[in-house]
Amino acid sequence: MDVLPENPTWLGDDPILDTEDSPDRLGRADYADDGARLLNNLSVSGKSSVVALIGAWGSGKSSMLNMIRSRLDSHKSGERAPWIIVDFNPWYYSDLPSLQVGFFRELTAALPPEKSWDSVRGKISSIGQATAPLASVFAGLGLDPSQALSAISKMIGGDQSLSAIQRSTDDALRKANRPVLMVLDDLDRLSPDELLLVFKLLRLTGRLHNVHYLISYDEDTLLDALTRTGLVGENDQRRAVEYLEKMVQIRLDLPPLRDRQIEAWLNAAIDKLAARIGLDTVSHPLQRFSSAYYSVLRRRLDTPRSIGRFVSQAEAFLPKDARDFDLEDYLILTWIRTAEPLLYAMLRAERDSLIGSREASVGAILRGMHSKVSKEPWVRRLSAAHIAVEHHADVADVLSDLFPKFNQEWNETNRTSGTRDATAPRIGNPDYFDRYFHFGVPNDDLSDGVVFAAYAQISNGTLGHELDLILSEFPAKAGLIIPKLETANEANPSGSLALLSWLAVQDPVVPKSTDTFNDHRRLRGLGARVFLGLPPSDVLVAVERVAGKFGGLPILSDWLHHAGDAKAHYRLTAEQKSAFSKADVSFIAHVEELFESQRATSPLEINPGIWDLIWDWYRIDVDGARIWIAAVFLSGDWLPLDVVARLVTSSRTVGVPDAPWSLSGLDFEALDNLVGLEFLYSALDQDILTASAPPLRDRSVEVTPESRRQYALQLLRQKKGDDDDPQ
Repeated sequence: MDVLPENPTWLGDDPILDTEDSPDRLGRADYADDGARLLNNLSVSGKSSVVALIGAWGSGKSSMLNMIRSRLDSHKSGERAPWIIVDFNPWYYSDLPSLQVGFFRELTAALPPEKSWDSVRGKISSIGQATAPLASVFAGLGLDPSQALSAISKMIGGDQSLSAIQRSTDDALRKANRPVLMVLDDLDRLSPDELLLVFKLLRLTGRLHNVHYLISYDEDTLLDALTRTGLVGENDQRRAVEYLEKMVQIRLDLPPLRDRQIEAWLNAAIDKLAARIGLDTVSHPLQRFSSAYYSVLRRRLDTPRSIGRFVSQAEAFLPKDARDFDLEDYLILTWIRTAEPLLYAMLRAERDSLIGSREASVGAILRGMHSKVSKEPWVRRLSAAHIAVEHHADVADVLSDLFPKFNQEWNETNRTSGTRDATAPRIGNPDYFDRYFHFGVPNDDLSDGVVFAAYAQISNGTLGHELDLILSEFPAKAGLIIPKLETANEANPSGSLALLSWLAVQDPVVPKSTDTFNDHRRLRGLGARVFLGLPPSDVLVAVERVAGKFGGLPILSDWLHHAGDAKAHYRLTAEQKSAFSKADVSFIAHVEELFESQRATSPLEINPGIWDLIWDWYRIDVDGARIWIAAVFLSGDWLPLDVVARLVTSSRTVGVPDAPWSLSGLDFEALDNLVGLEFLYSALDQDILTASAPPLRDRSVEVTPESRRQYALQLLRQKKGDDDDPQ
């Protein structure tokens, strides 16, 4: 994870303070001016009022309260005295008695300390004493509870009725001639009993001169709470609305964010994120994220809180290198994590269902390719994640862009051709999926930035820490390194020649395997694709460089075989075809030179990697191969039976670890072209005649030099019999 940005917004979603360090980003200053002007006008009349700031959760009510308050604090007018502002948060209190005491304590504590206010302070305390549970009042107001009985006597005797106390308090406030504003935020957080008590307290003190209330709440939540108080009737929203109308004299409905405000905020935030990782959103616009935003995301990015949390989360966990992740996928997944946590958990749990498993057997892959495709499992998973049915299609569109396998299954597309992985470094690529849920590169992974730096060092022929790290991880993490090297090469093909030489050196280090998917095949596949993409002028250079390396000719065999594949050959230009034809000639010259060095070795003892080159020779220059073989027969270096025995094909089961090699047949057409059947019938006449019949069953005998000879003679005897008697 990257170092923390300066002034990160992820430190919290606190309301703005309307200061230079915490500015208004939504252009709501005019609305705040209007709210402050309204309160100032109310204060001039002296009559009490209740003003309600109404808005949905996260819409910025607390920020607007701060903005209005700052304007009241800074406003100077000769027409009226300055405001006394009291902040009261009823949800701070743990029970109803302490809430009631807290109300009066905060109100009296906010009054000016001058002696002239002692009378007002005392009278407001008297209202609290008259209405609150007595022991709580005495404890809350710092009085001796032992005086409770005396206080009760005083309240019963004399002119101590509540209405008398209120009249007296009202007169004192009128004479003081200072407007008092009590601000109560987040009333929608209260339980029904707490809410009812707060409204009773507002009614109790709401008729006092110069006392005003600015309250804020989410109206739907508050109405729901009122219907559960027993005061207005269960589920009777109309009566709850009427009750609020009696409580609130003036509504200030907070305007919702406009689309242009949201888009401007998101554009600024995303541009900042992109700049941190060196991505230019002008030349590389985030079109996929934009599409996801308009189809799904904006429904849940419609309040300052939701946008702030999304941006904060994106800032907090942004990887430091753009090559390690896809910014658009990261932003979409960040939205899912913050707005739809159950969907996020489902995606993490359904890893194999979303991207498949590279550990699957060939049989499992084939069964999957031919199985019936249905989206019903995903419908159930989305419903379990509490995605509303009417939103399934839109959410599925977003997931389809992230995960090709999901796209295929949701759209019930025939998958006989298999599913391609998403390109690196997208979340739908199996090599990158885990990064998006680990908030960075896991410990058992390698950063793409490291591999890109190592590729640059390979290209330049220089040493460096990154290349040393890559070499130290070979071959253990070859499966991770190979696709990243390919991505680096695609970004900068100028290093292709150097990369091919490096791959040739690493080839013997990576173990071969019978597994369907293995790192050695990935390594050869990368080399073949890079080789095929070389400029024509570099093809012969690559052949000469690699041919001189240990094991280089078998590697070139694979690469040239890919170049000669019909599909690849069809896409080549005439100049490229000419270059690869010349490469074949150069390659065969090296093959012939290698076989010359093996004259003294029996064909049955030659390394399989070398012997298999005979088939390249046969494919490219069969006449040259036949002449050379005839020459080694003539010199007596090789025996005809040993050549035939070695040309017997062998095979083993793919996907079975440590599967043994077994004899599997003989290509008589190739044998005739390379050696000549008539020559063999003559040279091996007696051996063929005495060979046992019928021949050994294919794949029933393990490969040994003697089993090869016996099997070859049996097949020759059968073939000679068929040729002598065509019927």
